[in-house]
Amino acid sequence: MTDLDLSRVHLTRVSGHGRSRREVCLHTARPAVLDPVEIGRLQVTPAPRAVVETIRSTSYAVAISVVDEALRRRLATADQLAAAVELFGGRSGVRTAVRAIAFGDGRAESVGESRLRVLLADLGLPQPALQVEIRDAAGRLVARVDFLLEQWGVVIEFDGALKYAGSGAEALIAEKVREDRLRDLGYEVVRVTWADLSRPMELLARINRAIARSHHH
Repeated sequence: MTDLDLSRVHLTRVSGHGRSRREVCLHTARPAVLDPVEIGRLQVTPAPRAVVETIRSTSYAVAISVVDEALRRRLATADQLAAAVELFGGRSGVRTAVRAIAFGDGRAESVGESRLRVLLADLGLPQPALQVEIRDAAGRLVARVDFLLEQWGVVIEFDGALKYAGSGAEALIAEKVREDRLRDLGYEVVRVTWADLSRPMELLARINRAIARSHHH
């Protein structure tokens, strides 16, 4: 699932003028790139600036996915992104970029998780804890979950289309056992797929039912 037009590649020229062709769009560097990075024989824009230039021309949801991935891969820190966005003060897309940088979280491990983070916030739910390790009374690790609404003990897991591809029956059984152990500890588990992201009110109803069932009130 993507909201981006991937039919054209957009590049910023370190020097020279921009020009457009059917498959490639070259942008003039405004402001000028004063600190290019050399990769082989190429001079490229620094990663924080490249991220900001990308998210200025996208929707908020896509921008979050880009920022989360940049933070996760340590291509840039939040402070570096905040400094880079200041280069474009007053220009189009800056407001979206600033919001995305503020909301970014490198613990999101996929585009789906990033999109789900945005949706949960849009639905008015508290910000969940990400990639939480849940242990039993003996301290043994039971699961590392995508999202946890801690005040209610509700686990939210994003299941991408490829999550179990090629894993076989053993992996599916192990996942079922893992989920049963979470429920034994009093947690409610809500699984979310790509299709659920397009049915936000149905998803909210499922989460609310899980909250109502929870023993963590």
